Amino acid sequence: MSEPLYSVWLQQCLGYASQATKPAIEYFKTARNIYEASYDERLRSGVFTSAQLRKMSEKKLETAEKIIEKCKAYRYSILSIEDQTYPQKLYEISNPPAVIYVSGTMPDVDNILTIGVVGTRTATTEGIRNSFTFGRNLARCGAVVVSGGALGIDCASHRGVLQNDGITICVLGCGINYDYLPANAPMRRLIAKKGAVISEYPPDTPPANYNFPSRNRIISGLSNGVLVIEAGDRSGSLITAHLALEQNREVFSVPGSLVNIYSRGTNSLIKQGAIPVTSYRDIVAEYAQRYELIVDHDEALATEEEVREVPFLTDKLHKAPKPKSSSRVSFNKEKIISKEKPKKQIKCPNGVSAEAEAVFSCLNDEPLHIDQISDLSGLRPQQVMSALTELEIFGAAKNVSGGRYTRS
Repeated sequence: MSEPLYSVWLQQCLGYASQATKPAIEYFKTARNIYEASYDERLRSGVFTSAQLRKMSEKKLETAEKIIEKCKAYRYSILSIEDQTYPQKLYEISNPPAVIYVSGTMPDVDNILTIGVVGTRTATTEGIRNSFTFGRNLARCGAVVVSGGALGIDCASHRGVLQNDGITICVLGCGINYDYLPANAPMRRLIAKKGAVISEYPPDTPPANYNFPSRNRIISGLSNGVLVIEAGDRSGSLITAHLALEQNREVFSVPGSLVNIYSRGTNSLIKQGAIPVTSYRDIVAEYAQRYELIVDHDEALATEEEVREVPFLTDKLHKAPKPKSSSRVSFNKEKIISKEKPKKQIKCPNGVSAEAEAVFSCLNDEPLHIDQISDLSGLRPQQVMSALTELEIFGAAKNVSGGRYTRS
């Protein structure tokens, strides 16, 4: 990977979602060349606005250096637009991010079928079940699911993928270290182990209303196509769908009931030409000639029990978040945590499968290997793995290392 210092500096000068980022890199070749160019050279390029030229003259490298140091402390990687591993899919959009901050490992989205899943935060049980079902079945096909980590449809799709031990990307509208939507914090940690939690916003950037429409272009930009599940007629998910069309991506839509207000947007998209889908097969059929996909498995529909704990938007859950203190990433992390209020004893979450309950009853504070849990519970190792994933999503189990687990 290239040295991200100058790309971070460039992002701070041009702003997020800037239309100038790609033409600037194509004209000057590298972000370092832009930094070292004179004011007149930048002006002659015809790429930058007067405000951007002024910022480039004023902005020092120290700001970028502090961002990079904070990322190192949190163990986030920085993917620069100059990197060879920067997704070509994302580079092709009109305003690709100059850098992406990554917790976890960024999948090779250019060589894998990648589907964005979006929808309302105030989803119905049916919508959440649909989203969970599509996430799970797309993962079984070998596809990567991209979504925004929000309540409702987003997190249901992420959880469906994780339940099948698949790979998913969560695109945030704030700094990764912000505990935005604490109800989804265990899910984000698990995503980072199996895929990536990413953001174009550096650590400590708070969530803001204008951040989320901007991050939607990244969801669609990383995807071959975007699936919309439950969206009102003024939903932000429709913004993502229209961005996908502008980026020459397919748009899929799940048709819904006429009396469901959250189906108005999806039904409207179908009338405008979106591809109606009722099964994962409808999606993967569009890409069968381009990717090797596993499509011979039966449709695995989510049950009400499986999605019982998926959070959706309420006033209680939607309180303003606070950033995690950077001191938490010091080498004395355990000591810092020990000074906090004692955590409540974790109970087995309601609505989990019988296998997850059996596995949870075997866990304690001492790490147990999967084989030990299998012996204690009487379940097959594959059943144990599935149950542990389910418990991890709910924050009730923790992977210590080497296939050993404890209660969270």
